[in-house]
Amino acid sequence: MIVLEILESFDADAIGIWEFEQNSLIIGNVESKLGLLRIQEPKLEKNHFSLMVKSKFLYLHNNHYLDKKYVYVNDKKTLRGEVLFPGDIITIGQTKIKIQKFDYKKIEMGKELKEKLKRMIRGNHPIMQLIETIEKEIAKR
Repeated sequence: MIVLEILESFDADAIGIWEFEQNSLIIGNVESKLGLLRIQEPKLEKNHFSLMVKSKFLYLHNNHYLDKKYVYVNDKKTLRGEVLFPGDIITIGQTKIKIQKFDYKKIEMGKELKEKLKRMIRGNHPIMQLIETIEKEIAKR
């Protein structure tokens, strides 16, 4: 679970508190197909950065570090990534995003679902091939 507050933005509709139940999310511009949070901000790229909760930490990963597209955390330029804490502020262009809180949400699978998944993997079910194809396509981007 990740809770963010957009304090300022070129995109007035984005200002406010955003709560996500996932342990990770992608933040990008309005053209982003993968982004869970899409903001109209001229300096924000498609799928610009990811936030991931791991154990007791929140990690920011800049997905555009090879293009030298910087992200600022607490007014310090970061190229690749950063460990974040509640109160930290991410800035890109005119957009300021404050980390309100986060918590790792363990996803439990029931016994029946686990068994079904094992059978699908062992039996090389067509859906597993589709998932593998999708993962490879995403990795190319």
